[in-house]
Formats: sequence, C-alpha cells, structure tokens
Amino acid sequence: MSLVERLMHWGKFAETGLDTEPPAFEPADRWIATHEWYAANLELLQGNLTAAQIKSYLGMTPEEEAEYDLMIASVTGEPTSPNTDAVLRRIDQYHSIGLLSIQRITGYQTPALVRAKMGI
Repeated sequence: MSLVERLMHWGKFAETGLDTEPPAFEPADRWIATHEWYAANLELLQGNLTAAQIKSYLGMTPEEEAEYDLMIASVTGEPTSPNTDAVLRRIDQYHSIGLLSIQRITGYQTPALVRAKMGI
C-alpha cells in the first residue's frame, strides 16, 4: 500500500460507500495518526529524528519510503534542511491535508486528490 492511503485511513468509510475507488483499503492497524506524523516530521526538521528512524518506526514499505522521500523533498528541497518558516508552513499544510483527508472533506476524498494537494 501507499503512504498517502495510510495517512488518509483509506477504507475507513468503505461501508458507507465513500471509499470506493482503487487502491485496496489499508487495514486499520496500518493507519498513521496525523498528529503523530506531524510531530515526527517536526522532529526530523529540528534534527531530533532521522528519516530512517521515522521510516522504521512507521514500518514503511519500499514504496512508502519512496513516497515519503518525495514528500520531504517537496518540503525542503532535500531529505533534511534547516528549520525555516517556509518549511514549517509546508509541514503545517501536510498536517492540515491529513486531517481533512481523514474526514473526506470535498477535495480531499481520494488518494489522487490528496497527492495533488501535497504536490507529489
């Protein structure tokens, strides 16, 4: 599965028909808590965690690791970078996108829409 689907808790609304398009649903035990994701990435940017530690902790597959690298690169221009206002705004934006996607707010209802919002 993909990192975006784990962040969205994809499959949460399968029984209501909201989550209908492929890919396959993510099992609940693989979902990533948005606030935990946000905190880990802030710690990465502050030099208190490494990308490798986050990938390991979240049990990322190689596909998810590649998507994570794209996300971090879109924030910083490289896997890690000094803490700047622009970087923090982008991490805040990812946090907001994650929260809205979990509730399937219009414009955030599918993995493809979320990837477009994230710029990956």
